[in-house]
Amino acid sequence: MDGHPIAVATLEPRALRESSPPQRPSDALQEVRGTLLRRRGVVMAVFIAVIAVGLAATLLRPRLFEASAILMMSPREPEGVVTQQDTTFRPPDTGYVDSQVEILRSSAIAASLVDRLHLTRDSEWTIHGADRADVVSTVQRAIIPRRRGQTYVVEVGVRSRSAAKAALMSNTLVELYLASRSQARIESAARTSDWLSGRLTQLSAEVQEREAAVEAFRAQSGLLTAGGVPLTEQQIQEAETSALAAQVDVAERQARWRQAQQVGAAGGETLPSALTSDVMTGLRAKEADVDRRLAEYSGRYGDNHPLVIGARAEKDDVERQIAAEVSRLSAGLHNDADIARAREAALNAHLSSVRAELVRNNTQVVHLNELERQAASTRAVYTSFQQRFNELADGAAGVGGDAQLIAAAVAPNKPISRGLALMLGLVLAAGVLAGVFVALVRDKLSTLINTPQDVERALGLPVLSTIPELERRQFKRLPRAESHPGGFAVSRPRSAFAEAIRLLRTRVARAAAFGVAQTVAIASALPREGKTTTSLCLARVAAMSGKRVVLVDCDLRSGSLHVLLGIAPTRGILEVLRGEIGWRDVVGADDGSGAHIIPAAGDCFTPEDMFGSPAMRSLLAELAQCYDLVILDCPPVLTLAEARDLAALADATVLVARSGRTATHALRVAHAELAAAGANVVGVALNGVDVNAPGVSSYSDPLYFNRAQRGTYTVG
Repeated sequence: MDGHPIAVATLEPRALRESSPPQRPSDALQEVRGTLLRRRGVVMAVFIAVIAVGLAATLLRPRLFEASAILMMSPREPEGVVTQQDTTFRPPDTGYVDSQVEILRSSAIAASLVDRLHLTRDSEWTIHGADRADVVSTVQRAIIPRRRGQTYVVEVGVRSRSAAKAALMSNTLVELYLASRSQARIESAARTSDWLSGRLTQLSAEVQEREAAVEAFRAQSGLLTAGGVPLTEQQIQEAETSALAAQVDVAERQARWRQAQQVGAAGGETLPSALTSDVMTGLRAKEADVDRRLAEYSGRYGDNHPLVIGARAEKDDVERQIAAEVSRLSAGLHNDADIARAREAALNAHLSSVRAELVRNNTQVVHLNELERQAASTRAVYTSFQQRFNELADGAAGVGGDAQLIAAAVAPNKPISRGLALMLGLVLAAGVLAGVFVALVRDKLSTLINTPQDVERALGLPVLSTIPELERRQFKRLPRAESHPGGFAVSRPRSAFAEAIRLLRTRVARAAAFGVAQTVAIASALPREGKTTTSLCLARVAAMSGKRVVLVDCDLRSGSLHVLLGIAPTRGILEVLRGEIGWRDVVGADDGSGAHIIPAAGDCFTPEDMFGSPAMRSLLAELAQCYDLVILDCPPVLTLAEARDLAALADATVLVARSGRTATHALRVAHAELAAAGANVVGVALNGVDVNAPGVSSYSDPLYFNRAQRGTYTVG
């Protein structure tokens, strides 16, 4: 109905999305999915292009044959063999086999193959007049040596367009490799033999010289040995043992003597073992008998009886004898201790002399040991070189290892597999990745509004409603005059499209800073973004809900409301503002919804500032008294200045943006212009949105909406 193509569409606003439970684990993944759905055409185009190029490259490749000869590598000292000298099992020498594989792949052997088979004159390898270096490089890439697992077996494969040529090149390559290894062994063995011979002569002289020096020094220094141990060391060991035994004996005798001194003749009832003797034992027994008789007499006759007195005298005599015996034994112990100390001193003196002798011999012993080590080391080197020389003389070891041909290459019957399944999988994966990459990059570099998130990032305003895009097939059953989004909203009140318009009505009504927004201005940054269609749909849906609604066409330059409604008024809003006629004389009723319309009479543009005049304010005041909702269909903000004046007079202003068409910069500038004019911009109505994109799933729920009602529709 706008006279120009207008697309209308919807997604859920941010507030509704945030209040709903998340349906996917990551918002970032949702955004990527939405981008791919919006750019599915780009994804499909890139995917098809990559598939076509990949399949063409795969199918146009020349047929190649691969022939392989089999070699068994034999290291110089094969690991995994148990010898008498080394009983440790060692795994195969991976480094050696890998090194031989690299030799087979080297440019040197490829150059030998080129020269042997004169491949510089072969058209397969001399493409576009390539020189010898280019041919060698091409042949080197055709040589494919492969090791079988962790074994010593190597497959030497060569690829060519001819089966016979592939077999010939593989066998020739093996022949060149074996010849090079044999020649290398011969040359290396000759060089090694010459060097070993000279070295053995030198080592033999060195061994004789060093062993003679050892014997001469031993005879000169008098360093005699017994059983392989120097005599001086044996003597010092014996002296240290004797001195230690003497020291222990002295300590024991001194301890016994000190015990005897502490006890004395009047010691206690018991004496230490050091003071025991036969005499002392008899005296102790006699003392015990006297003590017994004294106790018996004292108890029977009293203390003054002659028997008691005699017993006491006898006891005193026994005690004097015990004291004399203790003194005699103590003196004997003292003498024994003195003798032990003298013996200890003598042994220590002998030990000191032996140690002094050992110190005098230490320097000579160290020098002798050094001479013996040098002689042994030289002898060991000589023995090793002698063994190596004998091995070379007998041909028992090949220098650098050897290789054996197990099976020669034969011409293959079939070309190698083109790997169509693998290539198809790789091409498909590459197509998908390329399509996704191009779509994401294009979306990232896009300057257009596509999603509610783009609006929120650009303006910081909420998206009041996201209106689903309609398809033309959805208007087939509608009357011709109503085959537009406004007629669809009336005829399909339960559709997702009508629900999006009702959501816009509800949020606009509650968006005013104070109370309910009664006068609402619908504007857009540029033409053809769906503002007129959105205004008509909003008016019809609000009227169908029981509201008294009037829609005022304020686009004097290129208004299209009368085209959508199928009317041709001769008088309209411009005549009302000029005072030529009252607004009630031009207002009309919409048959489909009951909303009232104040049209603009065709192209009635005037240079006069009609919308900023007192007449416009007066008109809006009268309309506000008669209607619950006044909708102003404003001209584009960046095209005509009237939009700023109208937005400043309204309670709330809604910016309409079209997904995939409205530029971010244009929408930002329009918002800035309206804000500078004092308009209350409450949010954005985003239309033309794909209903399948993330965030609009509620509008496509089969429990509430018919999926057949989704689609695309554009009106002028």
